[in-house]
Amino acid sequence: MKQQDELATKKDLEKVEGRLQNVENGLQKVEDKLQKVEEKLSAKIDANSTKIDANAAKIDANSGALSRLTSVVLDNQAEIKKMVTRDEFNRRMDEVITGQDKMVHLFMNLNQERVATTARVDRIEGDVQENKLKIQELAAKVAR
Repeated sequence: MKQQDELATKKDLEKVEGRLQNVENGLQKVEDKLQKVEEKLSAKIDANSTKIDANAAKIDANSGALSRLTSVVLDNQAEIKKMVTRDEFNRRMDEVITGQDKMVHLFMNLNQERVATTARVDRIEGDVQENKLKIQELAAKVAR
């Protein structure tokens, strides 16, 4: 008679129960870690969304101010030429252009941050999905 053909003893069943308990404990730890990762990810997404929203408001305000300034300059172009020398005008326009360059740089940085944040969120969501699949596989193995 082979060992496979023998009836399971109470001791054998206790060993199996112990192993199953270890697997369940491990599964619980994985679920707890997954929950913590999801909470951290959610907090980071919320924080980044708040920052992006705050920056968008600033950008909108600066854009409006720039539009008004441009309108004033264009409306009063003839008077400006009479009131200031060419050098003063050029200096002021250089200041405006410098301000615009800074805003464009800010827009580019904000866009890069948005793209990087979106990519990171996608990677983390992929990791979460992988972890969920692994948990389901472990649960299925435990159920067998």
